[in-house]
Amino acid sequence: MKNRLLFLLFFGIIFQATYAQNELYLTGRAYQADSILLRWAPYNSATWNICNNGTYRIERFTLKRKKEPLDIPEKSNELTAELMPIVVWEKLKGGNQYIDLAAQALYGTSFEMKGLSAITSDYERRFSFSLYSADHSFYTAQLLGLGIVDKAVRFGDSYVYRISCHSGNFQSDTAYFAISPDDLIVLPKPLGLKGKRNETKATLEWDNKTYNNTYIDYEVFKSKDGISYQNCTSIGGITFTKSDKNYFQDSLKTQETTLWYKIRGVTIFGDAGPFSEPIKLQNLPEKEPLPNLMEHRFNSDSVLLLFDAPVHDSSIKIQLGPTASGPFKTVAFTANENRCSILKPSSLSYIRLYSYDRVGNSYLLHIPDTIPPFAVQDFTITEHSDSLLLRWSPSSSKDILGYRIFLSKSKKNDINEITHVPITDTIFTLTKPRLTEPTDLFFKVISVDQNHNSDPIGTSANIHINSSWTPALPQINSVLNTSRGVKITWNSTTDPWEYIVLKRLNQSNNTHQIVDPFASEHFYFEDSTVINSTIYTYQLVGRSLIDGNEYANPSQKIQYFNKSSDQSSVTLSAKSNRKLLGIELQWNTPTATSYFVLYKAEGNGPFYQYQKLDQPYFIDQQVQHRKKYRYAVKSISEYQVSNLSNQITLSY
Repeated sequence: MKNRLLFLLFFGIIFQATYAQNELYLTGRAYQADSILLRWAPYNSATWNICNNGTYRIERFTLKRKKEPLDIPEKSNELTAELMPIVVWEKLKGGNQYIDLAAQALYGTSFEMKGLSAITSDYERRFSFSLYSADHSFYTAQLLGLGIVDKAVRFGDSYVYRISCHSGNFQSDTAYFAISPDDLIVLPKPLGLKGKRNETKATLEWDNKTYNNTYIDYEVFKSKDGISYQNCTSIGGITFTKSDKNYFQDSLKTQETTLWYKIRGVTIFGDAGPFSEPIKLQNLPEKEPLPNLMEHRFNSDSVLLLFDAPVHDSSIKIQLGPTASGPFKTVAFTANENRCSILKPSSLSYIRLYSYDRVGNSYLLHIPDTIPPFAVQDFTITEHSDSLLLRWSPSSSKDILGYRIFLSKSKKNDINEITHVPITDTIFTLTKPRLTEPTDLFFKVISVDQNHNSDPIGTSANIHINSSWTPALPQINSVLNTSRGVKITWNSTTDPWEYIVLKRLNQSNNTHQIVDPFASEHFYFEDSTVINSTIYTYQLVGRSLIDGNEYANPSQKIQYFNKSSDQSSVTLSAKSNRKLLGIELQWNTPTATSYFVLYKAEGNGPFYQYQKLDQPYFIDQQVQHRKKYRYAVKSISEYQVSNLSNQITLSY
């Protein structure tokens, strides 16, 4: 039992440390079932600079042996990694573009980058491009002391790696990563490759969002015959990313008429995934764009379409479809310059122009229709022990969208819809209402067509419910002081409720609702809007989800909320920091603080809880240029919650 507790404690340490990493990030990859590749990186340039003069220590703990959990994790021999000395880099000069880039970042007399020198320091540029080189070449990462291969692993075992950096008196925070040699990953094919070309260049684009966390880079291959391909990312092509797409531009020779392209992704461990499906690009003359529909006018039996360019029936087709994606059918039309006429469709339609291999835009053609659909027939209601079954025959109208169902407790009362959207089925099951006395229920079914015309009368049916029901009221159990405020708890009941919490300041006649009606499975509410050493009266009101009535709790609880009188205040300061690309915030730490809650507002908008933090410092990089923001902070301890700090308003 003791061993298993130690095992759970070990996992607890890992879990906590995983979410407390401040200086190092660690990841890994199973490789060929007998090796594990590890990669890590400092989170900031200061840690990177210190660790370049120190040693990374990697510890491995075995959690499972042959897929069986161990009572106590086994620690293996420690692995180490360091930045290679300059003599090693000099010997490798010119052999790899990423090695050369990393060497220049480490040892170059200057490190100027066009477009970046004005907004980042030389120190930050060296840090960024050394990590960039490591991400694009695992061998370079090993030379930088940021990667290692562990071959002393066995298939069927599971491990946790722990890494830290040591340099003189400095020791970084530890980072953890759990992995097994069994965790072999099948890399995916890149998606959405397509392209276009003219006589001088080909432009490719493909999806970057789906596998953004899988691939760090892509390689583009080109072929003149669709069989033999050459990597063209290394011979002058230009790759760039915009939004969720990657783009590649390839300069062409005029005699290259037909070309094939395919791509593959590359991970931070240097291995490449499978090739995408190839695409074929031909140097075809650019065609004039298809005309766009500008306006449509209805006549008694036809529709007049007006386009922004002439329409010729010899080269262009007009098509109609029930949705924007089709299926589309070609219709006859008569044309005169940029005007043409078609027969009026019978219902909602989408229209588009089509010309051989070109497809124009789709436009909604809403056909005026004010004729309501026919009512349903044979509407019946069947009572079961806990439900009501409603059934009817469908409307005979051909353009039916669905049916809406309404309920009332009287023929004279307003009826309420119990379907949020029209349903397409002709059967509807309803949980039988719990009623305080025998009651007649009146139902109505209304047909709705594709143009949202409704049957004006509907089809009605009613049923008599004999059962009666007495609500089980929720009762307050306690009103307690907590570190966050006042906590009101109540008992659970078998009936569904919405809860309303009322609050009144002592010696005041004003009772006000402190929260919108809410349903809860936890049966408690915490009020943090309390003032130290003040008496409040709370009352719980239940709104029944069965009959809609409100039932006040017969008892009232009066409690003092007595927060500690020694509430140290928090003072917040902030400034815009262009070097760190955000707004830098810091504040003091009151005694015994457990954590902080940072609040943020945009412009004159309301504050919302933005971050939960362990340190009195934060850089907000989720900001926009010249936009105004407001900030405030609270400190939280085991026994008290501080008042909201001073508010800071500034622009980035």
